[in-house]
Amino acid sequence: MQKKQTQEKKHSQIKKTLPKITLKMVQAPKMAQAPKMVQAKKSPAKKRVIKKKVFTKTTEDKFFELFNGERLSHFIELAHSLEEMRDEVLAHHVNKEKNDFATWIQDVFEEKDLAKEIRLKTKAQDIQIIIYKYIIKKHLH
Repeated sequence: MQKKQTQEKKHSQIKKTLPKITLKMVQAPKMAQAPKMVQAKKSPAKKRVIKKKVFTKTTEDKFFELFNGERLSHFIELAHSLEEMRDEVLAHHVNKEKNDFATWIQDVFEEKDLAKEIRLKTKAQDIQIIIYKYIIKKHLH
């Protein structure tokens, strides 16, 4: 009992140090034609920089539907959901025979390194920590 409380306290401390990440649906901006310049000397054209959104949600047809009916659009939502996930829901998706979360992350997001790490874990807290560390390591540094 005391060991579980200690683990929960550590988990709570780790979670407090992580940035709050929100997800937004993003649509690429439409490219407009630049107006023609009627000058003897043309000024150098400015390059348009389009930054890739790292944490965009997937399309609805690729959402992950949990055993309890909850739908997830990104592996960040999975990490948040694991916080309160019931044991029977987790066991349905993650067991010795399969790891549905790892398969979804690999197939939909093509995050093979993350999927490989998650595939080895069966505890919600372990999966959650791996996801949070991966986000910090790969996308926030």
